[in-house]
Amino acid sequence: MADQLSVEDLAKAKQSLVSYVQQQSFQDEVTSLQKGLPIKRSSRIYKLDPILQNGILGVGGRLSKLEMPEETKHPAILPKDNHLSKILLYHTHAYRGSLWKKSNDCKTQNKILDH
Repeated sequence: MADQLSVEDLAKAKQSLVSYVQQQSFQDEVTSLQKGLPIKRSSRIYKLDPILQNGILGVGGRLSKLEMPEETKHPAILPKDNHLSKILLYHTHAYRGSLWKKSNDCKTQNKILDH
């Protein structure tokens, strides 16, 4: 069925939403980084050493040298009081929580020891 959303479609939608929220909340920072300028020390995200990758404002730092997914090395910066931030946080906790539960269920069912 051609009417179904693909994983790629969902990822693009998430990226668009994150970019929109960042433009609303961190417009000065995004503009500075797009122009190749440093962000102001007075910015509330200055200490995160922000970088701009593919239009998304992410946490900078030394992790860039490691071999791991970019979204793990440079997670997107979102304001805590935004509805999208709350939705993404809830989703992450629900997903990770279900993985933890499955892991514990597996340990219980298979008598896997923690030590």
